Amino acid sequence: MHLTAREILGIAEDIEKQAAEFFRSAAAAASGPRLRRSYLELADMEEEHRQVFAALKDQAAAVEGEAAGGLNAGLEFLARSVAENVQRDLIEKFAGLAFNQAVAEKAIDFEKDTVVFYTGIKGMLHDPADREKVEGIILQELGHILSLRSGSLTDSG
Repeated sequence: MHLTAREILGIAEDIEKQAAEFFRSAAAAASGPRLRRSYLELADMEEEHRQVFAALKDQAAAVEGEAAGGLNAGLEFLARSVAENVQRDLIEKFAGLAFNQAVAEKAIDFEKDTVVFYTGIKGMLHDPADREKVEGIILQELGHILSLRSGSLTDSG
């Protein structure tokens, strides 16, 4: 059975919800106020992304019976894989731990997976305004990767 567009967007919504929870956990364990603020800002961005995907999912409800076949078969696999990795790696393993390089690398891997997944979602959408919204999320996720990779999420400086 294939996932519908609504189900794929629901997975994206759940991924963003879990990412926000992850960054809130990281903020709670942060070693100082600057790092705490940075994580809370990332959590807020992820919550905004969740809201966009929730709205797109609601729009897709009108075509609930439409299967995600063809190109979207790969998107379905990626959706399940990313959702599984979020649950296993970000929430269980790292919730409540202080920031360290291992956490940063897992967060970077997660953000990369979401960029690939959301690029697939963007290709699935027909409305140019909806594609633009998802493109904005992709660009923000790329910014998260740069922030995590550059080490700008520290209390020094």
